Amino acid sequence: MNCIREEALREVSCGGAFARICLLGASRRTGNLGVNALAAGAVTALLANGMPCELGWLDYGRELAPLEVRTGGGRVKVNGIAIRFSKRLWQPNHIVRLLATAWLARALPEKQRERLIGGNRWLRELARFDVAAALSGGDSFSDLYGMRRFLYIALPMLLMLALRVRLVLLPQTIGPFRGRVARWLARAIVRRAERICGRDPQSAAWAQQQLDAPPEGQVKFCPDVAFVLETRRPKSCEELLEELAESPRPVVGLNVSGLLCRGNNFGLAVDYPRVMREVAEYFVRREDALLVLVPHVRAAGEDDLAAACELASVLGWRWRGQVRVLNQPLDESEVKYAIGRMDFFVGSRMHACIAALSQAVPAVGLAYSGKFAGVFSAAGAGELALDLRCSTMGQVLAGVQRAYAARVDWHKRLAKNIPQLREEVFALFADLNSVPRKWPQTVPPEPRRLPKHAVGAWLQ
Repeated sequence: MNCIREEALREVSCGGAFARICLLGASRRTGNLGVNALAAGAVTALLANGMPCELGWLDYGRELAPLEVRTGGGRVKVNGIAIRFSKRLWQPNHIVRLLATAWLARALPEKQRERLIGGNRWLRELARFDVAAALSGGDSFSDLYGMRRFLYIALPMLLMLALRVRLVLLPQTIGPFRGRVARWLARAIVRRAERICGRDPQSAAWAQQQLDAPPEGQVKFCPDVAFVLETRRPKSCEELLEELAESPRPVVGLNVSGLLCRGNNFGLAVDYPRVMREVAEYFVRREDALLVLVPHVRAAGEDDLAAACELASVLGWRWRGQVRVLNQPLDESEVKYAIGRMDFFVGSRMHACIAALSQAVPAVGLAYSGKFAGVFSAAGAGELALDLRCSTMGQVLAGVQRAYAARVDWHKRLAKNIPQLREEVFALFADLNSVPRKWPQTVPPEPRRLPKHAVGAWLQ
């Protein structure tokens, strides 16, 4: 459960008065660099002010390797607690079984409650945390991607609430909720959360509506934590980086979403693959740019690299000298470094765009959901988020061309706004790791013997 610093960083204290914080909905095991960036950004922000804290990480899986994050010139390892989400409900760490045990324990007298919680090592570990800090994968606190994914995110929050651990919703998109069950569960979680942070005004407004006269500061807006993600120069693409630095042509990055290329499941008003072809041809033909195709998700069924290679193939031999594909297996910090070497960026993965904006690189977001507008507005670049659900092909191309023509002005504006955004994120996390414990936790060590009756044994 404890957080370990290695190399140039001092070891984080694991004794004395400090907050124990468990991250939910964060991972670096996924092929989605946006989700990875959230986890890395959150750890970076938590440790930035030097206050001692103990970090843990809750995720699904058989076993969890430590969550490794490079920050401040060294490495941080955060040990994980693995739970299960499957049809095998009898597993002692299955999320449904853990929830049933935790909620039953709340109805029991204190000694029996301690015995029941203490008899399950996963519950015993989780109950010792002061704060559960939920990232929800950035935009998965919604049934937009299906009810299964929503439950995947929501059930660990309900578990921590059942254990009387303070819940904080870190900056994220909240909603939309299409179904009644998802809306009801989301409302129940929001009403019990200690603090709710929307990374866009719409999310914060929805949360505010669910609360009756919330105290000041319970619901607030805060920029996405990926704005504080650190960069690292990749060693595997030195040749490409040197080409970008020495190029006489303007360097433009383009992120093609494999998710959107797979099919129009988000109500887009345009043919997405055609939009990307038109945008790419505009830069190589009209602007004589060096075009770098930047994958940001490498996952089955929505692979950006496959979509990028397909676009490069469509552009063909005629523009081969002006098109590059960033195909090395880079992590989120390395990809962010590469994006920072560009003059302009266009992307459909929001965290690829954040990687650009956070380095004052003007970026156009080709949006498939409402999350883009709020995040871009936070950076003072709301005009650069183009909603593909209500835009024509001509409007998209005109918006990209206008933004590119004004890229110098956009760079100056972003360079002025981004430091303030970063300070807001750091301020939120500085407050988080000093949150006092609300309820006394008296979870005992593992009991010497467990209940012999069948129900008690199953619950533990």
